[in-house]
Amino acid sequence: MKRLGLTFVVVFAISSLVAVSGCEKSVPNWKSQAFEEKKVKPQSGDIEIPSTLWERVAPKKKEGDESRPETALEPLKVFLIEKNKGVLKGQNIALSFVAGGGEINLSDFVEPLRGSFYFAYEFMPDVENADVKVHFVSRSQIRKIGDDVVGAGSDKYFDLTGAFKSAMKKDGFLVNTSDQRHISALAGIYLFTSTFDGRLHMASLTVGDSEYRALQCHR
Repeated sequence: MKRLGLTFVVVFAISSLVAVSGCEKSVPNWKSQAFEEKKVKPQSGDIEIPSTLWERVAPKKKEGDESRPETALEPLKVFLIEKNKGVLKGQNIALSFVAGGGEINLSDFVEPLRGSFYFAYEFMPDVENADVKVHFVSRSQIRKIGDDVVGAGSDKYFDLTGAFKSAMKKDGFLVNTSDQRHISALAGIYLFTSTFDGRLHMASLTVGDSEYRALQCHR
C-alpha cells in the first residue's frame, strides 16, 4: 500500500472537462441547478491507495529512475443534486474543498428515504482540453440485495474516466438510496489527475458514511 500523508495529499487535484460544440461550450444539465454552497474541512489522517495504482497515476520518468513528475495541488468542488425531492433534505449541495481535496460523510447530506441523486464534480474549469483521469479505490463491502450484487470490496480499484466524462456532460453520476445502494456505489477514494504544463495536477476525495460502517471496509 502507498500511504499518503496530509503533506503529500497536497499533490492531488480534480478536473472537469467542458463539452465543446463548434466554438461554443455546451452547459451540462447539472450546472443549471441552484445550489446551497458549503465549505468542507481538509482531509483528516492519512490516505492509503494500492501501490500499483500509484505507479499508474504517477509513473517514474524512466526505468531505473526513482524521480516522478512534479506535482501540483488544486482545489475541488463536488455537487450533490436531487433527482427525487427530499433525498438531500430538499436542496442541491455544492461542496468546496481546499487544494488537495478532502472527505465527505454522506450521512450529513442524504436522508433515509428511497430515491436517487446525482453526483458531479468540477476541477480546474479554466483549463480547457485537460486530459483528466479519474481512478477509484473501493471501500465498500460486497453484498447482495435481492438478485443484485453491490459493492466492489476493499482496495479494488478502477479507471472511471470514461464513465465520469460521459456523466458529467449530462446530469451527473446517478446513484440510488434504496437499501443504502448509494453507499455501496460511492464509498471509497477518488483520485483525479491531469498532466499538463509539465506537471501532474492531482486531488483526492474520500467518500464514506458514518451511520452505516458495516457496509464499508475500514482498517
